Amino acid sequence: MHLFLKEIVERIKGNGEIKKDEAVKLLQVSKEDLLYLFQAASSIRRFFKGEKVFICSIVNAKSGKCPEDCAFCSQSSRHDTVINRHPLLSLNELLEQAEAAYKNSQHRVAFVTSGASLNDKEFSRILEAVKSLYKKGRVVCASLGGLTKDRAMALKKAGLSRYNHNLETAPAHFPNICTTHKFQDRLKTISILKSAGIEVCAGGIWGLGESPRERIALAFILRELKINSLPVNILNPVAGTKIFGKYPSLKPLEIFKTIAIYRLILPQVELKICGGREVNLRSLQPLMFLAGANGIITGSYLTTAGQEVSKDYEMIQDLGLEY
Repeated sequence: MHLFLKEIVERIKGNGEIKKDEAVKLLQVSKEDLLYLFQAASSIRRFFKGEKVFICSIVNAKSGKCPEDCAFCSQSSRHDTVINRHPLLSLNELLEQAEAAYKNSQHRVAFVTSGASLNDKEFSRILEAVKSLYKKGRVVCASLGGLTKDRAMALKKAGLSRYNHNLETAPAHFPNICTTHKFQDRLKTISILKSAGIEVCAGGIWGLGESPRERIALAFILRELKINSLPVNILNPVAGTKIFGKYPSLKPLEIFKTIAIYRLILPQVELKICGGREVNLRSLQPLMFLAGANGIITGSYLTTAGQEVSKDYEMIQDLGLEY
């Protein structure tokens, strides 16, 4: 296994790529050989991304009452969940919460809204917030659901840096997770973003009942799309959702193994570990960086609390990494 990984690492550093059958083979790596895999992934992270950890924060700009039926989502109107639901924040609230979030991340902040898309009035308000923050020199991102070409161009003109639109899971498993829209719909939005010149942030959720091979299949699709940032969420099941109690939680070592394989598949992306890391990785969280990750979301997520921001910075500093 050591020699197998050494050859793959040398190939990737020479601008080559890991093949799909090689990535699948790494799913079978033994516990004894995991350190070799982590070493390989960490080497690739340092080679392409250095020792910096990229930190993002989000603003839950509009919460709940989503008509989509995503099985994992606590914001779906089809689920009986106990969450804070609110319409789109006012312009002043958007700006105030964004400034507060910047203090946490010191880098970039994203406005996130529930629902398939925004109406014209809501979109205009988000556009004004993006313009205002961009004029202050802020790095602004957003996740607003599906987009038209005109809206994508408007966001680009306003100064939006990056747009998040997760694929959630592999296409073969997607119909088991969502029936109100298709995997191809999500690909279409990403295509629109790329044509508008907006950086793409796209990833998924692990632990939705998908197979390990389906997780790898998702990674190769993301590689083909040439995304800029890849957020990995690990299911933190919320009571009342369709998926709650349906699948066992992923084991930390399985998560680290998959992070490492993702780093080998996508050596140059910003690989962020986001929602669910606290409850699934617990005291082993620092190992995600040694397994190849180079980014996190800090602060609270949309409907669940995250780790204290100060603990995230302490974790990064304790590893000798920069932010």
